[in-house]
Amino acid sequence: MEENLSPPPEEIKDIVDALDEVLEPDALPNMQTILTAQALAIEARDRALREREEALHRRELAAEALTLLEEKGLPRALLPVLNLADSDTVRQGVAQIEAAFRTAMRENFLSLVAGLAPKAGNPAGDAQRSISTLFGNKGE
Repeated sequence: MEENLSPPPEEIKDIVDALDEVLEPDALPNMQTILTAQALAIEARDRALREREEALHRRELAAEALTLLEEKGLPRALLPVLNLADSDTVRQGVAQIEAAFRTAMRENFLSLVAGLAPKAGNPAGDAQRSISTLFGNKGE
């Protein structure tokens, strides 16, 4: 037994009439306006989502950078000088800052120590005064 799967003719007529109403020349500008508004809303949502994702990514990179700075014993105040473009750039930046920071600390230490050489006369007293000067205890 073969079944007729097509809708009855009166349903087809109702569907065609509904399409004619929607596709009337007066209805087309309204549809275009609605579709344009929907497209703009979708674009705005996509843009907002991208901005939130980018902000989240920047926060993740900043957290990674702070962790690396702390692991290296560097001040957190160095975070603003880092390029937070991506994880590799953050690691490279921290390594460069660490190298520059350590070099500056070493040079500063060596320049302070260079003036601490014992002098003839009272080496123990001079050394004590020099050490006090190095660590900021003046007058001892």
